[in-house]
Amino acid sequence: MLTAAFICSAAFSLAQVSVGVRAGVPRGGDGLKPYTAGPTVEVGIPVVPIRVVADALYKRLDSGSAVWDVPIMVRLEARNLLASPFVGAGPTFRWYPGLTLDSQRGFAVGGGVRIRALFLKITPEIRYTRYDISSVPGAGGTAVEFLLGLTF
Repeated sequence: MLTAAFICSAAFSLAQVSVGVRAGVPRGGDGLKPYTAGPTVEVGIPVVPIRVVADALYKRLDSGSAVWDVPIMVRLEARNLLASPFVGAGPTFRWYPGLTLDSQRGFAVGGGVRIRALFLKITPEIRYTRYDISSVPGAGGTAVEFLLGLTF
């Protein structure tokens, strides 16, 4: 038990945390304006090729209201010195402020490449999201996004 606690605490102390912004272009039939942007956080452990990424992406609707998408993805990364391709998947939550107290749940999958340039990490990716449309009447069911993340 003590050994497991030591290993977990050592791995946590080695965790690499990156913060930054992610922006892009959503494509889908749910009335979204042609942009999305928001903060992002990435957490990784150097000895394991897995990263956990959480975003808070703001999106404007054609109706003038807004939505917030919060995907939490686990990425498997093929590590390289300069460019590391990755695939990822995880749950996502969509919140309609002012319209409803409920959030729309979904699942996101995607892939891209993580490019290191000195202290900056550039992450172009494509992401597909499928939402449970039964939780919010009239809401969109799928979205494809082309995103670019900049983290430090």
